[in-house]
Amino acid sequence: HNQKVFMKKKIISRLKYPFQKRLTQLKIKKSRVSSKIPKISSEIRLFFHVRNEELRLPYFIEYYSKLGVDRFFMLDNGSSDKTVEIAKSYSNIEIFKTSDSMKNYNFWIDVMLDCYGRNHWCVLADVDEIFVFPGHEKLSLREFCKFLDQNHYQSLPCLLLDMYSDKSFSKLKYSPGDDPLNVCSYFDKEYDTFADTISCRKTSRTYSTDHFYGGLRKRIFGLKVCLSKVQLL
Repeated sequence: HNQKVFMKKKIISRLKYPFQKRLTQLKIKKSRVSSKIPKISSEIRLFFHVRNEELRLPYFIEYYSKLGVDRFFMLDNGSSDKTVEIAKSYSNIEIFKTSDSMKNYNFWIDVMLDCYGRNHWCVLADVDEIFVFPGHEKLSLREFCKFLDQNHYQSLPCLLLDMYSDKSFSKLKYSPGDDPLNVCSYFDKEYDTFADTISCRKTSRTYSTDHFYGGLRKRIFGLKVCLSKVQLL
């Protein structure tokens, strides 16, 4: 009985996916997109969504540009600060807007990837995330992607490492453009793993994997939150 229920849910999920994705696509509007985005497969692209991130956006763009990202695709979800204005000052940031509910944000990224991420290495990052890959001290992101290509890898699962300060929030000072790791330089070294499966929403195919949890969120708040994410694909 349980197997039948599971299979029914998989079939419903697979049938529902394209309709939900199409509805999401209709809710995403182009704000400023280059008339001709270069069709260069070697171009590394970064996809992210924002809302009121004027404080953290300058360093985010600077960090990933130095890392080796060639073009950014930003989806703004109703910012009322200078987020969009900051993004417009960069010629390699394509800007989209949506007023859709945050509960659909995974579909936002799927739509963006389908339209502009095919045949490219793509970074998926939130504005408060700093991507660190093996050998980043000596390798550029392009060199690392070349290594992945040569060894037939298609994605890079990562641990979301929560960083924090030894000071209270009231004593922290952060200005646009500052390196957040200079402000929050501490992290928990103990993490747990649990075996799980992940499903591809397009095909409903499942894969076995190990997920991380624990750290600060478990120690302070008692939460078992998954801290695993595919950051590069």
